[in-house]
Amino acid sequence: MKTTLMLTAFALFLLCAAPAADAAPSFESSLAAAEASGGYWKTVQVKVWQPGHYDREWVEPVYRRRYYRGCWRNECISRGYYHRVWHRGHYRYQSKRIWVDDYPRERRERRPS
Repeated sequence: MKTTLMLTAFALFLLCAAPAADAAPSFESSLAAAEASGGYWKTVQVKVWQPGHYDREWVEPVYRRRYYRGCWRNECISRGYYHRVWHRGHYRYQSKRIWVDDYPRERRERRPS
């Protein structure tokens, strides 16, 4: 039983560790191909919707000083607790890098060498 379990675990490890034969090209190779075709990277601001959500905010406990039997004491009026607060959804701007070709696609075939 123990040997079978170990062999199964080892076989799973080998399957997961082996590179896939039809793996997608790496990011570096696709980046080099894009830069060789002519163009540049441009940073643009994209408007992204941030959905509303609840947050928990801590409300501090409330104490008061009270004179009791000849001594000043701190008396707890209300204990601390978490309060749920709703934050409305809003748009925010996010920076994104995009690739811009030097020539439009239809002019690429007629592009001078």
